[in-house]
Amino acid sequence: MLSADAEKIHTDVGGCDQNSSLSHKDREHWTAFPIAPSFFRILLESEMLFTLDFVCLVGAALRVRARRLTLKQYLEFQHVLVEIREGQQALVDRALSQLGAKRHVVLTLPFFVPAIFAIAQTDLILTVPRRLAKITAVMAGVRVVQAPCEIKSFPYFMAWHPRLTNEPAHKWFREQLRSAVRTV
Repeated sequence: MLSADAEKIHTDVGGCDQNSSLSHKDREHWTAFPIAPSFFRILLESEMLFTLDFVCLVGAALRVRARRLTLKQYLEFQHVLVEIREGQQALVDRALSQLGAKRHVVLTLPFFVPAIFAIAQTDLILTVPRRLAKITAVMAGVRVVQAPCEIKSFPYFMAWHPRLTNEPAHKWFREQLRSAVRTV
């Protein structure tokens, strides 16, 4: 358990991207969790923790018979957006923009769980990581439909400064993360 094993460790979780600063306030014990760390690989050690893919959650008022949506079907629906970056759910919208496509967003929320419950009795669609859908779909009363093939899976990495590779506390912390993701 983290609290018992690491009484003096403070964990600060936040997103990072190519605009993130490597001069983090506590850079001596810095671990990043970039989704696509190609820009970090040059400067940092990294390890893939897991791969996630997307599914669509469909509100009860939306009649969808298909098990997998085509891109054309997907773009015809009204969407809820969980805004990761201003106006975007980065990975989904980046994939769509590369195809010259854009979804019709009618509701934007900052978090996935409230968004899942918000669509329950509507005709809206929400694109979420599959693991989250497995945990919440039945509880929220929404249906799971496979996302279009054009919306690809993505790797999730942890990254750290090379000087921390053999540091005992940091090694311990990385092992705790590996152990935690095995249970999800």
